[in-house]
Amino acid sequence: MKETIGKISLDYTYYPGEDLYSDGAVEDELLSIAKEYEESQWNQVIAERKSWPILYHFSHVRQNIVSWLPISKEDRVLEIGSGCGAITGALAAKAASVTCVELSRKRSHINAYRNQQCDNVEILVGNFQDIEKTIGTYDVITLIGVFEYSNGYIGSDQPFVDMLRTIRTHLAPGGRLVIAIENRLGLKYWSGCTEDHTGTWFEGLEDYPKTSSVHTFSRKEMDQLVKEAGGLSYRMYYPYPDYKFPMQIFSDERLPKEGELKELRYNFDRSRMVLFDEIRVMDSLIRNDLFPVYSNSYLLVLTREETELPEEHCIYAKYSNERADAFSTRTEIWNTKEGEKEVRKLPASPESEKFVEDLYTTYQRLQALYQNAGVQMNRCEPYTGGVKLAFCQGMTLEEELDQMLLKGQISEIIARMKSLIGIFRNAATVPFCMTEEFRKVFGEASFGRELLCPPVCNIDPVCSNLIRRENGWEMLDYEWSFSFPVPVEYQIFRLLHYYLYTSTARDALQELDLFSEAGILPEEIPVFEEMEKHFQQYIQTGRVPMRDMYDEISPGVCFDQKSLAAIQRKQDARKIQVYVDQGQDFSEDNSWHINTEDGVFEGLIDLPEHTVRLRIDPCEENCVVELKEYKLTDGREELPLPVICTGKVLYENAYYFTDADPYFLIDVPEGQKQMKLSVKIHYLGNGGLHPVGKLMGIQSDMQAQISALSGQTQQLSQKLRSDAAEMDAVKRENEALKAELVWMKEKIRQMENTKVWKAYSRIKGNK
Repeated sequence: MKETIGKISLDYTYYPGEDLYSDGAVEDELLSIAKEYEESQWNQVIAERKSWPILYHFSHVRQNIVSWLPISKEDRVLEIGSGCGAITGALAAKAASVTCVELSRKRSHINAYRNQQCDNVEILVGNFQDIEKTIGTYDVITLIGVFEYSNGYIGSDQPFVDMLRTIRTHLAPGGRLVIAIENRLGLKYWSGCTEDHTGTWFEGLEDYPKTSSVHTFSRKEMDQLVKEAGGLSYRMYYPYPDYKFPMQIFSDERLPKEGELKELRYNFDRSRMVLFDEIRVMDSLIRNDLFPVYSNSYLLVLTREETELPEEHCIYAKYSNERADAFSTRTEIWNTKEGEKEVRKLPASPESEKFVEDLYTTYQRLQALYQNAGVQMNRCEPYTGGVKLAFCQGMTLEEELDQMLLKGQISEIIARMKSLIGIFRNAATVPFCMTEEFRKVFGEASFGRELLCPPVCNIDPVCSNLIRRENGWEMLDYEWSFSFPVPVEYQIFRLLHYYLYTSTARDALQELDLFSEAGILPEEIPVFEEMEKHFQQYIQTGRVPMRDMYDEISPGVCFDQKSLAAIQRKQDARKIQVYVDQGQDFSEDNSWHINTEDGVFEGLIDLPEHTVRLRIDPCEENCVVELKEYKLTDGREELPLPVICTGKVLYENAYYFTDADPYFLIDVPEGQKQMKLSVKIHYLGNGGLHPVGKLMGIQSDMQAQISALSGQTQQLSQKLRSDAAEMDAVKRENEALKAELVWMKEKIRQMENTKVWKAYSRIKGNK
């Protein structure tokens, strides 16, 4: 049974009748995209839907793994495990014909609809083990992300070896087998990425103790498998950051240089840890010739042993195709038949052919501008389909500055930069004026002073594009050059910016004011940053780079160095820290930590000679400390200590500390050698006032109220006593008045009984 979709033929002769594996509803979405959208729209669909499966199956970057391979229009290609056709189109564009083998009918439909304009593609739907018996030989056979599943393709005791042996029989004379596979010892797995197939951490590093359905291999193991299969030889390549989304392809003949690998945002499918600085570790591995062992992925190009490997072959490829189609390129380094190396820059899309061709004219203009200034342009000449550049050897300025940085030669770095900047300034003779061309590329830019521009401005003389020569410099790449006025200060800004901020190893230099040293005013830096933003938007017009989608598509980082540092700080925060003052006060350098068992410590603390004071920090949070033993000793006698601390007495020998800096201070008399300490620490955290503190606050409030009431009681008692004394005085006065009244009455009575009073009374009455 056969089916035709567009120009593609699908053969179901060996289809088992149902798909034996499926990603479910996501495959329906992939199929609808393949049916409804043109290839030019896929990038926008990825950006809008923010889905890992859509990115994985429809990103054009997937094609980078094969589009650099020297496949000709005479070559017949067999693509085993073609899946949803992520690379089928790239193979079809290069080859005479492509035969796909895919077990899933749904995925074969996705492939067919997305590549339906290809008239040289046939899809055989079914198990490779059944189909293999019916097919002939091919010039190129690919196993891209497939070899690790050989256990499911080949039912034998040694499926990986037998897969190689089986494929070998289908290689035409001079044919090549291309295998792309993860390295189970890849650095990304050590750093904290999950194993690509199982989604678990360290499964591959531990050699798959829980997995039997899939298996990837180290470099040594791949060598052994090829050796056991027999009759094959190969060249090894190293896709970076991995084979799924490669932006560079290295080889044993062109390994990466220190500082060259800077990609960190590449695993979109699952959350990851970041256990160390991956860029720094990769540089360390490169310095120690270990990159092949820890490369994240491998790409093997195998041939029959009797096939003579071509002397002329590609040893390196670099893609710049996350840009707009008009600027999309691929740079390759080749070993030629003459035993020399040459660089080829090629358009990565039909739209960028003119952009690449114009490099020759740019070369001529820049060469004329700088030929008397000590800067030589990398030789360029027209070449079939692009341009050919001279292969330049030597230490780049970036490598040279990094070596100076390692040696602490900061003044030498500044001097080297100033020397180069002087050359650029001397070439700037044209006054800056805003043009429409400038606005299109860089947007609006306003400066508070007059600036000069070179007649033709290469804005990309970054440190990785410059090599020192005896008589000056050689500029390797100059594709971003403009004939309209661009301030030389922007050229200088990019030189500094892309050196300082593309490696964490250069953090120390960021603290220096190198921009001012280079004559760039502080207020101009935001202007140049905005120009850079516009420039990046200009070269990416219509395309969203993968790195810009990382935060929205990937689950993100679940654990990193900051988390590790926080855990370490938390662990240290619950250790006892002992500070010693030997006459120079306390300091972190003169301190150490003591572990506790669930907050309990019992033991001796040795005192260094000449100790005059101790400071004991029980932890770095609110706490309650119970002191069971707290003494100094000279080895013979023990000296009990007064408790001087920042805490409050909770109860006998228990102290409550209300902040994250609790400590005890101890004066150490001469001759004391050790401190006996037995404590139980109750950790209360730092999340506001602990219930203990609240209770102590309530207790304190109640005590204050009791004190206030006591004062009021005393005042009342005093008033009552005063009032009682006053009443006693009134009573006494009243008694005195009563006594005086009785006395006066008695006097009157006595007076009335006298002869005189009686005579007076008779006389007064007669009147």
